[in-house]
Amino acid sequence: AMEPRGGSTQPTRRRKRGDPLTPAQAVEAVRARVAANGSERLSLKGRTLDGPAAVRAACDAILALHPPTVTLNLTGAEVCRGGADALADFLMNERCVVEELCLVDNPRLGVHMADTGVAA
Repeated sequence: AMEPRGGSTQPTRRRKRGDPLTPAQAVEAVRARVAANGSERLSLKGRTLDGPAAVRAACDAILALHPPTVTLNLTGAEVCRGGADALADFLMNERCVVEELCLVDNPRLGVHMADTGVAA
């Protein structure tokens, strides 16, 4: 019962891959990825998060997941300084069990395509 990628649930206007996700869309993106692949390894690779509020919304959605997320990929998410603060709060949350966080290609954080591990 696999649906073709980008099934008919989307509105007719196709989202450009680069459109920044609002907080509500960020939560939807998290839920969609979990529906497709489960919650333990979560990738939002290439999905731009529109500012700190979107990062915080995505993090809050991730904290509510069961089983909890262990690997989080935010490659190319365009996380800004305020978003980094939201991410730090997320990593410090006692419900957060993320062991691996990928922030490759987030130039606003000073990470330009380098593979950078972040210590929790």
